[in-house]
Formats: sequence, structure tokens, C-alpha cells
Amino acid sequence: MVDPMCPSDAEGLRFDQVATLFHRRLSRAIGVGLRRRGYSLPALSVLGILWKGDGLPQNEIARRAGITTPSCSAALAALQRAGLVHRRRCEHDRRRSEVWLTERGRAARVPIDAAVGQVLEGALAGTPPDDVARARAVMMTMLGNLDRIERRTPDRIAAE
Repeated sequence: MVDPMCPSDAEGLRFDQVATLFHRRLSRAIGVGLRRRGYSLPALSVLGILWKGDGLPQNEIARRAGITTPSCSAALAALQRAGLVHRRRCEHDRRRSEVWLTERGRAARVPIDAAVGQVLEGALAGTPPDDVARARAVMMTMLGNLDRIERRTPDRIAAE
């Protein structure tokens, strides 16, 4: 029986299957490291967006993080209970609520980055830095290609 979790059994998998397997394994490993520190993967996604710039509405955070609005809502609620974020009404549009990091939320970046860094260090062990850079460049090109595909209308895709 083939075990796709075993690298030697994954040899005949297509690129998309390997990418999916890699994502699952990396996410699981990062999730374990985060849970040990009291965080979660959805929280990491949300905090990662807010560390780049807070004061965003929930729907924009969800869009940028690539997660569903309900998942974002649950992550934000947990982060708010933990004192990492707070919500406040937008000064220009009182119907809109914005999410802001607290000092504790800003400080959480250090232990979270350490947890992710440990996993990445282990995952990349024995891989030459040039190979890592090349793999990242390929993935970034593919993400750009996928963005262009997603922006196409169904009519345009059918015409090609």
C-alpha cells in the first residue's frame, strides 16, 4: 500500500499532489509549534496581515489571508479574548469596524516567528540555500500565474 506521507512513496505523485502534501505537512508542523505557544494557524494568518498594517475591516483581513469570513471571525474572536487585537469603529464610517493590534499583539510576533522558524529550519535541513531561493522564486511565479487565472472571467477562459 502506498503511503503518500512517506517521501519515498510520494515519488510518482503529480506536482499538484506534492504541493498539497507539502502544504498539509508544513501546516500541521507549524500548527503544532503554534499550539505549544497558545496560538493557531488561522491566528497566524490574521496576525500576519495585521503586522503588515492594522486598522483593517474583517472582510479585508479574510480576503488578504485567503480564509473564509467565518474562519476570520473565529480567529479574531480568539485573538480578542487573548488580548492581541481590539476592534473599534471607523472614524469616517461608524457602520464599519476596524481591527487593531494591541501591544501584546505586536509583541506576539517574536514567539510566533520563533515557532515558525524552528519548523522551517527543520523542514529545510540539508537543502542548499540556492535551491530554497529557486523553489521560492518558482512558487512566487506560479502564484502570480494563478492570480491572473483567478481574475479572468469565465467567458475569457472559455474563448482561449
